[in-house]
This record gives sequence, C-alpha cells and structure tokens, in this order.
Amino acid sequence: MKSHQGITQDQETLEAVEAQLEELQLELEQQIEKISNDYDMIMENLEEVEIGASSGDITVHLLCLAWNPYKKDSNGFLTEA
Repeated sequence: MKSHQGITQDQETLEAVEAQLEELQLELEQQIEKISNDYDMIMENLEEVEIGASSGDITVHLLCLAWNPYKKDSNGFLTEA
C-alpha cells in the first residue's frame, strides 16, 4: 500500500503532466491556425492561366498499355484474377 506522501507525489506528477498536455494542445492549435492562415494566403495569390497547345507542340514518343486483371469477389473486394 502506498504511503500518503507517495500518493501526494503521484497527484503532483499527474497535475504537472496535465498542465504540460494543456500547453502542448494550445501550441498545437496555434500552429494549426498559423499553417491554415499561411495556406489561405498562398491560395489567394494563385491565378489560373490557360495555355493552349497545338498539334505541332505535342510529340508522342511511346504509347503503352498495361493490364493487371482483377475480379470482384462476393464481398465486393477486388482480388487478382
């Protein structure tokens, strides 16, 4: 059985860990907000530009087809055939 002093020490440790957890959660929220704001500012500065291509601008060097057969089982999952 733990002594009264041991229980008190455990309670103090628990309180310290809970306080540290609160600080970390606050720091996490602040970092998430900062990243979100930075991302929003990046998105505001983007401008869509459409570039048209003519048939003379495109050269096909290699055209390939790959096929890996799968079948759907009775549960709706895909498995290799």
